[in-house]
Amino acid sequence: MEDILKQLLEYLIPALIGGGGGYFFTRKTKKVELEIKEAEIAKLKSDRSKSIMDQYQEALDDLQKRYENRFEYLKEESTRRHEDVRLSFERKVEMIRQEKDSEIEGLNRKINSLSQKLSYWQNKYKERT
Repeated sequence: MEDILKQLLEYLIPALIGGGGGYFFTRKTKKVELEIKEAEIAKLKSDRSKSIMDQYQEALDDLQKRYENRFEYLKEESTRRHEDVRLSFERKVEMIRQEKDSEIEGLNRKINSLSQKLSYWQNKYKERT
């Protein structure tokens, strides 16, 4: 039993001393490695936040460009429609003018015809009397 205890102590004591010494000497390096990892994580979070902000800014810039393009489109469309309405109005005015001119011409012909008939009847009446 002593032999077993002796053998156990021969292996156990150096293992405990080695493990304790290893822990004692590596705990500082592990702590530094942990701080480095935390710094890397903080940097990644910062980069991610910057990336999100860049994407947001890009979306805002894109929105502004789309707004300006839409505004220009609506402005051109408004100008085009205004021009269409103006041309349509001018065509209708011209059609009405031509229609009324032809009516006036027809009435003038009727007046001339009636004037000739009146003259004819006036001359004929004067002859009788």
